[in-house]
Order: sequence, then C-alpha cells, then structure tokens
Amino acid sequence: MNNLNILYKGKEIVKRRFQNIFTETKKKNGLFLVIGTIALTLMVGMFIDFSVANTKVKENFNLSKTETNREKEDKNIFGYNSKFLKKRIAYALKEIGVKKPYKYKVLSHKYNKKINKISYYVEIREGNNDSFDYLTITFLKGSDGWMTDDYYLEK
Repeated sequence: MNNLNILYKGKEIVKRRFQNIFTETKKKNGLFLVIGTIALTLMVGMFIDFSVANTKVKENFNLSKTETNREKEDKNIFGYNSKFLKKRIAYALKEIGVKKPYKYKVLSHKYNKKINKISYYVEIREGNNDSFDYLTITFLKGSDGWMTDDYYLEK
C-alpha cells in the first residue's frame, strides 16, 4: 500500500508541475523583494555619493585658498621691484660689504620648478662709479615660504 501511495502522490506532483508550466498567469514571486533591493541600493548609493562629493568640494575650496596665497607669494618674489627682493638684495649687499649708496638693476632670473629654486642676476653700481658688479642671489621655497639660499658678488 505504501508503494501505491507514493505513486499516487508522485502522480499528483507531476500533474501540478505540468499545470504550472502551461498556466498563463504570471507569477510575482520575489518581484517586490527585487524592486525593494534595487531601491535600497540606489538610495544608499546616492547618500554615499553626496557625502563624497561634499568632501571633495571642501578639499577643493581649501586647496584653491592655499593656491591663491601661494600665487600671491610667488608674484611677490618674481616681481623685480618687489619689497621681498629689495630687502633680500639689501641684506646680501650689506653682508658682502657693499657700502651705500648703491644702485641695482635686476637683469634676469631663472626659476627651477622641480626644486622650487629661483636665482636672480643683479647689476650693482656703488656710488657714482661707472663700473658694475654682479650679484647672484638664490632663493629656495620651503614649508615656511621663500628663503635666501645663497648669494655672491662677481667683480
């Protein structure tokens, strides 16, 4: 009797399977679960994207702020008549022993971006002499800004 019962149940299962295969009604098993998962993933993705974008905007703002300060500082040193350069030339000439009155004229400069180094070639005239001496003064850019690296006078 057990064998007949198994065969009968098996027959019913096979019958239901065929009915399910040929039934034209669409099944919605898991459709809400799939839609919910997609919606949740999109919402979490948007929140993460907004927080990352917000951080990048803050970083760019801080970067642009420091860049403008650096640009101002660079303009100060690159300008041949800048206060920075005048003070450094006066100090170098005093250290070398050139006595006042003197006149100077910046002839050229050379900037090395790789190592943040700039050198100026300056014509120096002491008093009313017709002869010139030439000062080479070099600056390096460190974390504290531009600093005098080296200077020497050619006679």
